[in-house]
Amino acid sequence: MKIIKILIFIILLSGCSNLGKNISEEKKIFWTEARDARKKIYKLRIGDIIVKNRVLTSITSWFGHAAVVISPWTIGEYPMIGEGFVQYPVFQWLDEDRKIAVLRYRYMTKEFSRRFLLNVKKYSDRDYKITLDKNNSNEFYCSQYVWFLYYHTAKEVKDPYFDYDFKKNDKLILPYDLLELPNFDMIDLR
Repeated sequence: MKIIKILIFIILLSGCSNLGKNISEEKKIFWTEARDARKKIYKLRIGDIIVKNRVLTSITSWFGHAAVVISPWTIGEYPMIGEGFVQYPVFQWLDEDRKIAVLRYRYMTKEFSRRFLLNVKKYSDRDYKITLDKNNSNEFYCSQYVWFLYYHTAKEVKDPYFDYDFKKNDKLILPYDLLELPNFDMIDLR
């Protein structure tokens, strides 16, 4: 029993997670080697969601990771405990031996984008913490932050296309859950 508690504790403290849920067969996912994607960063837009694949050889990467494009050359994320919100140049962030998938909200408008960036700034001073309340705005983990930015911005601009009930009964929003978001298109960086 003690070993199980320790494993759960390590998973909760190690970073963003996904419990192995299956991704909908309806959406074709374009996985691209991160280093290869650097050749096509000109295709990225503000608000694009980037999901990194799972890496079983690293406990902090067992379950994937998620971040968001906040400028044409910058990624914003909550990467792990002790770091809070950080920004990285896209080129540097993609300098890793992993695969990525990119999603773009198909109903992004100038007003939505403007409000989205205001919310990036507003919610970038929180601590990293995995909570069992995806609507919690006091602490964030990677995928919850990305989802919350979209959820909150959509509410502010009264977006009729955003799925406010996405994972309604789930307490967590995990990196691979983002791949199932309705009204988000996969962007092919291959």
